[in-house]
Amino acid sequence: MTDDSRARQPKRPQSGAQSGNGIGLDGETRKHIGRMLKATYDEVAHEPVPDKFLDLLKQLEAAEPRKR
Repeated sequence: MTDDSRARQPKRPQSGAQSGNGIGLDGETRKHIGRMLKATYDEVAHEPVPDKFLDLLKQLEAAEPRKR
């Protein structure tokens, strides 16, 4: 697309929810989604690491040559 063809395309009108941020969500909705995502990921971050993963990490550390 050339600069001339971009200049000829009609611009879409922006509603109040879309102006400024380019997303069609109002501020309260974005805040709510953010709170819900944070709560979900906070729960996951505090779960214990499964034993299978801890065993794999131990195996990797044992196989890694010492750097001293």
